[in-house]
Amino acid sequence: MKKLGYITGRRIRGDLEMGLDRETGRPGAIIGPGERIENRPEQDIYEVSDIQNYRVGSRMMLGDWVFHYCQADEALSGLRGKFTDGDRVYANTLALGPVTPAGVGDLTVTYVPDTAIALNELAGGYLGCFNPYLTKQIKSNTECAGAGAPVTLTLERPLPYAILVGAWLVSYPNLYRHVLNMGGLAANAIWHSVCAIPVRTTVQPGNWFWGLTWGPVAMVVNTWGNLVGRTANQRNIFFGHDGGIVYHAGVGATDCLMQNAGHLVMNGNTPSTPNGDQLVFIQLAP
Repeated sequence: MKKLGYITGRRIRGDLEMGLDRETGRPGAIIGPGERIENRPEQDIYEVSDIQNYRVGSRMMLGDWVFHYCQADEALSGLRGKFTDGDRVYANTLALGPVTPAGVGDLTVTYVPDTAIALNELAGGYLGCFNPYLTKQIKSNTECAGAGAPVTLTLERPLPYAILVGAWLVSYPNLYRHVLNMGGLAANAIWHSVCAIPVRTTVQPGNWFWGLTWGPVAMVVNTWGNLVGRTANQRNIFFGHDGGIVYHAGVGATDCLMQNAGHLVMNGNTPSTPNGDQLVFIQLAP
């Protein structure tokens, strides 16, 4: 039965053996919820593409791993956390309006943001409304030429409440749309949030790639994190400024840059890492 874009069905009992893909010869995988762009090829987790093959943010499960489909805004180094561009916030805070009234059941919202927005820049992202308090996922948007020009958002689902003129609105792109290499250089610096981890060595600017968001991965240690695996009774780890793993620094100004990454999986039994190995169970998005 299909309803509101979701497909439900009876649970399959036992293991589901996918076998090998007839075209590529690779082990079969379930890519859900089936968001490959029409007539575009499949893309492996170790491949990059200069053309988008899946809807941004698409989720793929592969064994113990979960991936989301990302685009790099700059050159990315692999096996470190990579960051959502936290500066891409499109608000109407300069004038608190105007907002075209949108009623219950409407699928579109129009407002005047404080900066330019590209066509479908916000697809898969979110609209935050503060009159009334509401968060909605965005399906698409029109082009906005700059401050003072309107933008119209088409929502994934109808509005449950009316949005009034004078409401404070803020739009955000999909978390995986603009992926950056660095999240901040020092304490009190501008920071960004880790969204995914490339499992290949490098990703070039503009490339589309699968970013790991859940499961075990051998991580690169952060510049500040040379005690990872060497310190007794330390298991929970965080992302540092370059996306590598690190323990909590213990200094308030520096701790503000730290984001939960997950935990060390193995106890460690080598002289260099007697208290843990660099295999990390990442816990970003299951």
